[in-house]
Amino acid sequence: MQNHPLARLLAHSLAAAALSTLLITPSLLSAQHPYKIIDHWKIGGEGGWDYLLADPPAHRLYITRGPQVVVVDTNTGKQIGVIAGLHGTHGIALDNAGKFGYISDGGGNAVVVFDRATLSTVATVPTGGQGPDGIVFEPATQTVWAFEGRSKDAAVIDAATRKVVALIPLPGKPEFPAVDGNGTVFDNIEDKSELVRLDAHTLKLTATWPLTGCEEPSGLAFDVAGKQPAPVWLTMEQAIKHCDAGLGIWEWASNDRGGEPDVVMACCGDVPTLETLAAVDFLRQRLPEVKIRVINVLDLMKLQPPSEHPHGLPDTVFDSLFTTDKPIIFAFHGYPWLIHRLTYRRNGHANIHVRGYKEEGTTTTPFDMCVINDIDRFHLANDVIDRTPGLAARCAYIKQEIRDVLVDHREYIRVHGDDMPEIKRWAWGAAKGAARAGSTEGDNV
Repeated sequence: MQNHPLARLLAHSLAAAALSTLLITPSLLSAQHPYKIIDHWKIGGEGGWDYLLADPPAHRLYITRGPQVVVVDTNTGKQIGVIAGLHGTHGIALDNAGKFGYISDGGGNAVVVFDRATLSTVATVPTGGQGPDGIVFEPATQTVWAFEGRSKDAAVIDAATRKVVALIPLPGKPEFPAVDGNGTVFDNIEDKSELVRLDAHTLKLTATWPLTGCEEPSGLAFDVAGKQPAPVWLTMEQAIKHCDAGLGIWEWASNDRGGEPDVVMACCGDVPTLETLAAVDFLRQRLPEVKIRVINVLDLMKLQPPSEHPHGLPDTVFDSLFTTDKPIIFAFHGYPWLIHRLTYRRNGHANIHVRGYKEEGTTTTPFDMCVINDIDRFHLANDVIDRTPGLAARCAYIKQEIRDVLVDHREYIRVHGDDMPEIKRWAWGAAKGAARAGSTEGDNV
């Protein structure tokens, strides 16, 4: 699939979502082939391509292709139009009224406005900067945000007047943006491995968060229900390979290369992956001698033997990854019993300890829901200490630290109705003493 041009384009623009949407849902567990290529659409013309955008109500797919935007009917795969006469297209944004679309024309240093009914160009708005790339429509303020790579700024355009109302300097080269729908805009700073937050009402940069451990973040998605931005943890090449494999060791988060791990920490799902990485960070700051292998799982069917599912890993491969005699702490975004059912025939199944949804909790805070269901970073770290031979007796002070920070958490949310800043702003390896000291937010795909 990855060798097909459109497939690689899909991977490029949806990398932020790929690490979560490729998870197999319960409805797919009975399917013989959960993933398959439905069709191949040949996109004609010349020139490289960048982002694409789907318009589900209209059954259209907009594809940037060099000096033009190709429009495809998603029901038939047939090309239904071309927006031509551009200089180097990158991204597309659509308004929430169904009337107009916006193209970032990087070669022309402009945003081109087109009529979605006729696909005709109705306006060209010079951005005032250089190299508009990622682009997004912000519905709360009815503005269009074009993020410019060469001039390292964000051009904000009033959709009604089609005039630039602000040119906001950024700390580096921006890439793909995302909005929460209520006036907050996020964007990756690719060359600095940072995430920025901007206020669409005040037109100001309000936060810059390092994404330590994340190399050249490009894709970005926003969880509208959870209100959490989800930066990409992997480079595009890494993301494509990881999606193709279905699971694998995240070497940058592991420290067991060249030997056997003391413990394997596996994760499946966006929040469990975040909490697993935070737990690993917590442990490595306090127990650097403990060898931890981090495995991220996308395709749950990989956990089964090949005799049970065609995606299943051979026992030799499974054993080399997960080991046969080391504790495995598995954080899962669903019911724990599912992981046990998928792995019950595997060697070392008795060593797999799953933390997942226990149908506990109500609407408190995002992190508190993790705590109540025991999939938070502190419960996971405590599991490692309890289940790794030789750790429990010498980690009494760390276990007490975990106990205390969970008490602090309960008191803080009771008073403030929100998670503690050091929880919300955590980032991989950003600071020592992560249980108490502030870090930066780190979400995965």
